[in-house]
Amino acid sequence: MSYFEITVEDSFSASHSVLLPGGGYEPSHVHRWRVWVTFRSAALNEAGFVVDFVEAQAALRRACEELNGGDLNANPRFATGASAERVAHWLSDRVAALIVPAPPPVAVHRVSVTEATGCVATYYADTATSGATGFS
Repeated sequence: MSYFEITVEDSFSASHSVLLPGGGYEPSHVHRWRVWVTFRSAALNEAGFVVDFVEAQAALRRACEELNGGDLNANPRFATGASAERVAHWLSDRVAALIVPAPPPVAVHRVSVTEATGCVATYYADTATSGATGFS
């Protein structure tokens, strides 16, 4: 099947620490997290878009603002750990909940997150259930 995709980018600053092999957490540290969200659709809307870039960027900006300046480990959304993979998963669900695209159906397809240059974690959303995985 053929698809159209668009990708928007944003960033936020937040601290975190991850569980180390063998137990214990690394020292808390701050990253400038860069985020890319890709939307996918099999068809274009009446205006010829997958989703309007302005709407997509606004949804991503709102999600990033919720995390900006905080300690991800103190956030109940990341009670099981604030790895880049989990941040990507949460952002996928949050952006999907914030976007209100015009028909035809549009889904968040993937979210990529960097916490350090050259290190990218990507979450691929199940387009049938995007936004319905329990994060809030």
